[in-house]
Amino acid sequence: MQRLKKNNALWGLALGLLLPLICYSFIHLLDQQLAHHRGRPFIIRDDQKFVISVILNILSFRLYMVTWKLEQTGKGILGATFLYAIFYVVYFELMGRVFLIPPR
Repeated sequence: MQRLKKNNALWGLALGLLLPLICYSFIHLLDQQLAHHRGRPFIIRDDQKFVISVILNILSFRLYMVTWKLEQTGKGILGATFLYAIFYVVYFELMGRVFLIPPR
């Protein structure tokens, strides 16, 4: 547990980038198993999986800023959350309208 309590912005950025990736992978595998069991291609949409996994960043941000009072690490996690928010808007909103939705 002591290894997690570093007050370093780069550590927070790395943590903030890795935690949602791990969470997204876990949710995706769980979704594949449940969908296969029910005979469907998926149960949870990709954008919903993404949002659920980024919520983990908000919880870890609160842990570092409020509980442990490690501000530099919290700033790194917050920066990673902003990067994920920008990615969400570009990938799921802008590109979804341009490339992923078939014309009618």
